[in-house]
Amino acid sequence: MIISVEDYAELETGIERLYNVRTKNLPDYMGKLFTVQDTNSIEETHLGLGAMGIMAPWNGTVTYDGYDKGYGTDYRQARYQTGIQLEERIFRYKQFSEISTRAWAAADAVYKTTQGYGFSVFMNAFNDSYTSRKDSVALCSTAHPYSPVDSRTQTNEGTLPLTVSNFETTRKAMLNFKDDKGDVLVGMIPNILLCGVENEKTARQIIGTNEEAYIAEHAINIYKGEFQVLISPFITDKKWFMIAGMEMTNNLNWYWGRRAVPERDSDFDTEVVKFKLICDFAFGWDKWSFIYGQNPTS
Repeated sequence: MIISVEDYAELETGIERLYNVRTKNLPDYMGKLFTVQDTNSIEETHLGLGAMGIMAPWNGTVTYDGYDKGYGTDYRQARYQTGIQLEERIFRYKQFSEISTRAWAAADAVYKTTQGYGFSVFMNAFNDSYTSRKDSVALCSTAHPYSPVDSRTQTNEGTLPLTVSNFETTRKAMLNFKDDKGDVLVGMIPNILLCGVENEKTARQIIGTNEEAYIAEHAINIYKGEFQVLISPFITDKKWFMIAGMEMTNNLNWYWGRRAVPERDSDFDTEVVKFKLICDFAFGWDKWSFIYGQNPTS
């Protein structure tokens, strides 16, 4: 049996179909958090911009408010690659289960890579050496400066374990975030609880029950319907995060430069069909104020 060019093209279509089916059926944890966009630029630069102050009373003319410069963020594309090989005999003897297994393995490799890098934002949230922002502190820090011209600081970092009391403490702390003018931060509506499987049971008990968790009295649970619980296996310890979804949409970003798809390269001398998968992406955050992180010591 001679394997023709048309046969190889058919194989390529089949591999791509299997890859796409697997990809679509895997849970997209990252897509629930990041604002995902495609770009043709090797680097996207977001300029930091401060808030406007409150309006002044009318005195017969308009006062045009100015902005203080904020901290910018650079999103530079990085490239990642993997590949699979299919020997000619697999196609010749119609070992379709082997073809499926290898196509799914390729999809899993891409999935683990992108989800893992996306959730590295949270796993490294307390590490000052890990930042995409030009204020040079971690996503969750006790030393966020108001602006480049105002050295006062705010905090969105703690070490509290996930309990009802600590959940409320964190919610109130977020509601006290200020913009660079010192005013209440507009759009600050905490409504997402993000954690790993270690905290899943507690998280669902705090958010999901009709009555407040862990008390004997039948008190109403004020969080039910107001918060969404997001559980990710890529958060591997007891870290937990409270997030303001509207603020997150404006500040947590993922840029695709090139999305991974199976691309065929046949080696007729060795009778091996090779499929490469290459992707370019950049990710990070603009402002830190969409999140409050708790990193319990035990």
